[in-house]
Amino acid sequence: MRTLAHKTALLGTAGVLALLAACSTGGEDTTEAAPQATAEEQTAEVPQGAITEAEALEVIAAYSETNNAAHRGSDASLLEEIEGGSLLQRSLADLEQRLGRPEAEREPIEEWEYTDSEIYVPAGETWWMAQAVAGTDEDERQLLTFEQSTEDKKQWLLVSVVPLNADLPAIALDEDGLAEAAPADDPAGKMLPQDAVQAYEDLWETGGTGPGEQLATGPTGQDILERRTPEDPLMLSRINATTPDHEHTWALRTEDGGTVVVATTAHSETLTAATGEALYPGELAAHYDPTPRNPVITHHTGEIVVSIPAAADPQILGDRWKLIGAE
Repeated sequence: MRTLAHKTALLGTAGVLALLAACSTGGEDTTEAAPQATAEEQTAEVPQGAITEAEALEVIAAYSETNNAAHRGSDASLLEEIEGGSLLQRSLADLEQRLGRPEAEREPIEEWEYTDSEIYVPAGETWWMAQAVAGTDEDERQLLTFEQSTEDKKQWLLVSVVPLNADLPAIALDEDGLAEAAPADDPAGKMLPQDAVQAYEDLWETGGTGPGEQLATGPTGQDILERRTPEDPLMLSRINATTPDHEHTWALRTEDGGTVVVATTAHSETLTAATGEALYPGELAAHYDPTPRNPVITHHTGEIVVSIPAAADPQILGDRWKLIGAE
């Protein structure tokens, strides 16, 4: 079986995020006419990917370079050229918060790039995924999701980046090396892809007493159960799922017949002092409102990766979210 999965160090320039359409040269055709195709052959759909492997690698390389330039220059407009959706919302919040600190307190910008990429292009879709190493840490693998821009079909925007805490299941590829997109209501596993976010947020809201119980057994699920409770016993935390500004679910078929799901998620956290005293908001929350108050409410958005095997229990493979507002 041929595969689009390709591992290589990436080099490139920023301009290739806008891919040029292929063209062909003319000339006199001196070959004999081919036999006329049958009606079945004429109507058969040939699976097509929205991007080739080589083009995808160029897009990833260009993204890394432009992202570095955007952060070096604190240039939000550059980020808007290469990112979209939930990821852009997180990146703009991160940039705003960084610029809100005194210059002496800002962490230095370090150059980085994505390497060792494996490309997964589903047939007939306007999005694709890639698994890549971020920076120099070979153990830091991330799952990237790119979408075609609605304004320019030659432009690809990175809309999700999630660090992986566990190995990604093998993605099913056809004889042409193309992946298969799974529908949001795919019934192959013990959970529908469209229900992954509800289960994930239930871990935060209730500790997994509802649909999140299915996700509580894995390492990331267990970590969430620990993180949801404040270390200070005099602090009370209530987390409520909210609707993401950029709500979306993407899913790829795996070799075992299950799915790998990437989805956007959002929630708010209400932190209350049991004593009734005013709380001093943390650094990020204080960027939006430094006033001591009780409670402090923060808003978060991000993305998750969930594996839904055909037979085994679903598992969270990674999550990444960002504080984007406070009151």
